[in-house]
Amino acid sequence: MLGPASSVNHALSRVYGQVKRLERGTPEDGETMAAVSRDQQEIWILLREMRAAMRADLGVSDGGGSVSA
Repeated sequence: MLGPASSVNHALSRVYGQVKRLERGTPEDGETMAAVSRDQQEIWILLREMRAAMRADLGVSDGGGSVSA
């Protein structure tokens, strides 16, 4: 469970940094609003993985009768 949570935390921190640099007008190479949007979409994948890990750790069904993995 800690692995997926750590991945989400790092991804959120990275995107937050990108957004703040764009707001200040000091983006790093390759940092654009399009890149931030793409990175935000990738976070949803990590969040789904974290949710599945949390549910599996708790032994909670995924709604279809099976335990999430």
